[in-house]
Amino acid sequence: MPALELDGRKIQGSRRIASVLDDVSAERPLFPAELEQRARVEDAERWGEQALQPVPRRLFRHLLLTNGDARLWMGAEMLHVPAP
Repeated sequence: MPALELDGRKIQGSRRIASVLDDVSAERPLFPAELEQRARVEDAERWGEQALQPVPRRLFRHLLLTNGDARLWMGAEMLHVPAP
């Protein structure tokens, strides 16, 4: 999970971080200013986080559970641990 510390506050989660950054940087907004458009963007982000992202996460976990080469790659090459 992405996290950010900003002015002593710990902020976690992509959607929450984007919202806070949008509030602190009015010069370069991340969201549309018009309320209806902003609501549509927030709905799309919510759908992506809740419906879309769990699919590749489950597939990746399944791969690591069922494929020894994938476990070796993740452990030894990506995480640099001695025994994946």
